Amino acid sequence: MAFMTLLKNCFSNIYDYYAFADQDDIWHPNKLSKAVEKLMLLDKPVLYCSNQTIYKDGKELGLRFDNTPDLSLIGHISKNALSGCTMVFNSTLAKIIVDKPLPPKKLLQYRMHDAIVFLIALLNGEVIYDENSYINYRIHATNTVGLKKTNIFFRTRRFLKHDAKNIRKNSARYLLDYFPVEKKDKEILEEIANYQRSFKERYKLLCDTRFYHESGENKILFWIKILLNYI
Repeated sequence: MAFMTLLKNCFSNIYDYYAFADQDDIWHPNKLSKAVEKLMLLDKPVLYCSNQTIYKDGKELGLRFDNTPDLSLIGHISKNALSGCTMVFNSTLAKIIVDKPLPPKKLLQYRMHDAIVFLIALLNGEVIYDENSYINYRIHATNTVGLKKTNIFFRTRRFLKHDAKNIRKNSARYLLDYFPVEKKDKEILEEIANYQRSFKERYKLLCDTRFYHESGENKILFWIKILLNYI
């Protein structure tokens, strides 16, 4: 919630670009300049994000991604692979974000600011992914969020506690309520946002193979989540 609130409070027409900065990562000297080089090429709402170098116990362990991660709407409504600490975006995109109400606090607890910003950029502009890394992503015992919490034990505990129930549905509803969406994207978001309304809508989502093929989610687990109103 803090990052989105900060963006809303600090937005001004005098700034050309905005970036999220986590306090524990290590930025390379050219991190911002490389991002701005890419952003300047497009005259539209644009979000730049990049690869990361995993950094633990004072050692660089290599790049986080060997290949370009999934940048699709279906993939990202289900999960978030790109980190806010690599994101830089232009004022055009920032204005689109701050002109709308903040996402509900409960949603931002589990669908972080970077995921929301990515989805808004994807629907209202363009996303640039840089396969190079200009940041050392520090892994340590006190990470608030990040790679350390993506193991199966954390996911299972979160599922059983229903901490993250309806993240996808609520994300889709927020985007539909406040942002202009093209027809093809609207159909995807409505399928998720409305699946609990009737058996017909639920069955439609159950049969849409794109949601587990493109996100890499287990098909059976995806079906179970739909039947339990968890999506």
